[in-house]
Amino acid sequence: MFKSFEEFIFESHIFEAEKKKKSAISPELDMPQRHDWIEKIMKREYDKENNGAWTKAEEAADKKWKEIEAKYDKFKVDDKLPKDKREEMEAEAGKAYDTEMNSFYDKVKKDPKYGPELEDYQKKNKRFYELLEKLNKAGGLEKFKKENPAEHDEILDLQVNHMNAVTFTQKPGGMLQITTQTMETDDEKGELGQAAFRKMMTDYIDKNGKPKGVIMDLRANTGGSQETAKGIIDYFTDEDDYPIEKQSFTSSVRKFRDLPYPEGLDKALKETNFPQLFDHVKGMSEEEKKKYWESSRKSGGFEYENRRKNQVDPKYRLTGIPTVIQSSVRTFSAGEFATDTIKNLNPNAIHIGHNTGGGGNMTFGTFTDEEMDNKDLSSTEKAKLVATSFKNGYVDEEIGEKIYDSIMKKIKDGSINDKMTLAEVIKITHKAAFDASGDGHVKVEENPSMPGCIISGVPQVKSDRVVVDPKTRKPILS
Repeated sequence: MFKSFEEFIFESHIFEAEKKKKSAISPELDMPQRHDWIEKIMKREYDKENNGAWTKAEEAADKKWKEIEAKYDKFKVDDKLPKDKREEMEAEAGKAYDTEMNSFYDKVKKDPKYGPELEDYQKKNKRFYELLEKLNKAGGLEKFKKENPAEHDEILDLQVNHMNAVTFTQKPGGMLQITTQTMETDDEKGELGQAAFRKMMTDYIDKNGKPKGVIMDLRANTGGSQETAKGIIDYFTDEDDYPIEKQSFTSSVRKFRDLPYPEGLDKALKETNFPQLFDHVKGMSEEEKKKYWESSRKSGGFEYENRRKNQVDPKYRLTGIPTVIQSSVRTFSAGEFATDTIKNLNPNAIHIGHNTGGGGNMTFGTFTDEEMDNKDLSSTEKAKLVATSFKNGYVDEEIGEKIYDSIMKKIKDGSINDKMTLAEVIKITHKAAFDASGDGHVKVEENPSMPGCIISGVPQVKSDRVVVDPKTRKPILS
């Protein structure tokens, strides 16, 4: 076992200068999922030998797409295509794009050097998505395993060896570096990413035993599925049942907040339609239910702490050993979620590198079109919804309160008033949230996929210990 975190970090070579004298804690190059990376390598090498032919083919295919896209400009309403026309355009443009690229791929397949690799790559891709469709129709990984055990093993093998974005690297001194480029998973329930990581970890420990230290490298992790992140977090806590996130349900409470107990509570719970919240309230006494409804009416939402049952056998958990979580300005969304949760749950973990980017779309305050575009709902009431989402759902409760107070102050002094448009409400609440938090990670914006919705962005995760001696490259832990 290492004498100290300082020794562990130094021995892990995290701060070892790279050959080109780049910062060893800077974000790595783009590292997409493995199957995408295979194509990128092929493209780069093929372009070198064939005067950029692959890039030129992609440019020609992009041009076809844009030509068809331009044909649909006449159908736009307020500079946006109606849903049916957008789907029609994407289908037509996609077909044209694929036709152009497939013609090029046919040429590459005749090349003795690149043809076999491209065919293998496309064959695995095709088979993976065939199995994925079956998995999603089955309604989950466990059901799929019972119905098709051989195909379950096949898709898991493809996820690990073809689609996966996780690599395990043995480091000197018995340390393990786990590098994840994304938390993305293709199945609807997000179970495949968890299962792939669990298989990799089980196989590694069965073969090598537990590592003496772990480097969780999330520097190039741009986010993805929160479910996949949870499957990774399981390995870093001894707890069998632990708090994973805080949720707030606002719309149903606002709708029935004028109704007394128990009528208001019953109707709000029924409309929320969230089983875990229903079970949470069901276990309360009558007096506790009454108090819960009163506090929910005042705050404007049901508050619920979501807990998770650890799915990892204790003998495989990576607790009790030094753990370093690496992040960068390009660590986003589910990557930030994993960073923050592991550092909070694991007393042996420290977080080094750059502060995370504070981006992605892991939102805690999303409102429907009906709520935000309701003509009967004033601009100040819309601003209050944004303020409440920060107060009830923000990870740092103290900052959440500050943001809430800042927005409410704007309402009180008239900076936000009922004559404003939705865009103006978003602009002012965003600035108020930014000013109160003191950081640029806070986001209030219109959701492009759901016009009229306001979303409030995830918080940035700040690094514990960042300083490195520029001469010796040794860490200086604050």
